[in-house]
Amino acid sequence: LDSRRVYYDRAERYLYFVDAPQDLVIRTIRASLAGMRGVLEFEQLHLDKHRYFNGARRVGLIEEQAKTVLTALRLVGVTATVR
Repeated sequence: LDSRRVYYDRAERYLYFVDAPQDLVIRTIRASLAGMRGVLEFEQLHLDKHRYFNGARRVGLIEEQAKTVLTALRLVGVTATVR
């Protein structure tokens, strides 16, 4: 993962990405879902049990949200892997 790649896990319904709160991926997710109902909770994942080293972020998306978000991300040049 990097700032131009995301990974969506259909089984778990999570979109994983590496991005700061004000950067492209999070802004695109928020903008694309602004008119849809639901609360987005962005979760920071860590590489260690002490939470010193940040890893990726993730957000849970239902199927309709995932389709919208993945399309929007592709339109702004982000590569999406779906499994």
